[in-house]
Amino acid sequence: MIAIIGILAAVLVPSLSGYIARTKKSAVEQEAKAISTIYEAWLIDPDENVEGKDFTDEEEATTVFATYYTSIGNAGLPAGLTITVDTSNRPIGFKYEENGYIATYTNGGTLDVDEKP
Repeated sequence: MIAIIGILAAVLVPSLSGYIARTKKSAVEQEAKAISTIYEAWLIDPDENVEGKDFTDEEEATTVFATYYTSIGNAGLPAGLTITVDTSNRPIGFKYEENGYIATYTNGGTLDVDEKP
């Protein structure tokens, strides 16, 4: 009887671990997709004039986005979210880190989710 339980555990534990990892990755991906919709709206909102702004750095861009994010009715900006900027300090996407995964979104709709190194 104990041997059967041991065999079942040996088979089920790796399956369960894989399921948990896929679930975490999927959750990060879904959250990043929701954020990307708001992010793209922020980029084209004429009241925000993001296209014409040169931010001082990623921190400033993230702070301005956080203000927009909450102004449209969302709770606070998710922890682990950073707006990425190019060498001219213009927004080019965002990074979102959660549950051991990093979602990287670039302007125009490319989203990649990878395990955090």
